[in-house]
Amino acid sequence: MRAAIYARVSSERQEKEHTIGSQLEALRTYAAKNGMEIVEEFTDEGYSGARLDRPALDRMRDLAERRGFEVLLTYCTDRLARKFVLQALILDELERFGVKTIFLEGGAADDPLSKLMHQITGAVAEFERAKITERYRRGKLYRARCGEIVSPDVPFGLVKIPRRDGVPAHAEIEEAEAAVVRRIFDAYVKGELTVRQIAKQLILELTRTPRNGGGQWSWSAVDRILHEEAYIGTYYYNRKHCVPIEGVYGKKRQRFKCTLRPKEEWIPISVPPIIDLATFPAAAGRARENEAFSPRNLQEGGTCCASSSAVADADAAARHSRTNKPTVARFTATTTMVVCAPPAAFSSRSDARNGVSAPMCWTNWCGTK
Repeated sequence: MRAAIYARVSSERQEKEHTIGSQLEALRTYAAKNGMEIVEEFTDEGYSGARLDRPALDRMRDLAERRGFEVLLTYCTDRLARKFVLQALILDELERFGVKTIFLEGGAADDPLSKLMHQITGAVAEFERAKITERYRRGKLYRARCGEIVSPDVPFGLVKIPRRDGVPAHAEIEEAEAAVVRRIFDAYVKGELTVRQIAKQLILELTRTPRNGGGQWSWSAVDRILHEEAYIGTYYYNRKHCVPIEGVYGKKRQRFKCTLRPKEEWIPISVPPIIDLATFPAAAGRARENEAFSPRNLQEGGTCCASSSAVADADAAARHSRTNKPTVARFTATTTMVVCAPPAAFSSRSDARNGVSAPMCWTNWCGTK
């Protein structure tokens, strides 16, 4: 009798510990004792059983449809799928293809009584999994409200100290990274560099990167640091609501779509501050000014300089960005403004590339006529 083997482990830790090997060994032993010929072994390492989009599972189902084997051996029902409805779907499909499914823990699912027992077992397992997940979620919320760091990671510049000897998990300053954080704030606030200029400088100097930064500094990584309130002593847990994205094929880790929760649901946790209270709002204020005077915003909706409340015509700003000549900018209101002393190379995409901050640019070369 031709048989196929299916085995699965859901976590990277289980994958590294080779727990899938013990499943395969037990299944091979069972096949040898019962005179079965193993035609193929299917293994999904590091894939959740709550999903159907698993590469090895798909290959097994395709081979079953081609009548490539008569018996499927797997260790237990939750190796096939953790959700009862998914178990029922797979078992029904295999039955239609003439495949008998045998679980080492639970026996074969080939008669009404055994099917009922597997269904009951699957439903109870799914219920227990949901209950454990909810208890785990509520436990983390409680510990966070008590001031414990429950997130697996903390912002760059801090290091998480695990819970031990009765002391809750907490954050401490990692001095080498904290020095980089202070340098970024100083360059942005006092040096008036842009986030792109700061990122380029850090790359050229081979500065240590954030743990989740992809191995290289980027403007977005610098921007996240400039907006992180943990650097003034308050780290927030429960900021985002994440739901799994279905249909992301071939990915071991489940992907999630995250949205910000209302701020009243955030849980503040005290951490050691890295920068002073005056520097953080200064950086936030400069970021707001840069956003208001960004060429992108000026062209999209129009933001005028401080000497007028009228809205500038986007075409005039675009024409000026392509030429280096004084240009009269027409406004939707009756006020007319003339560009005097334009910068050498004002970029219509971003003034950051030329090292000129947008507020300075508009203040210096806009004036009324």
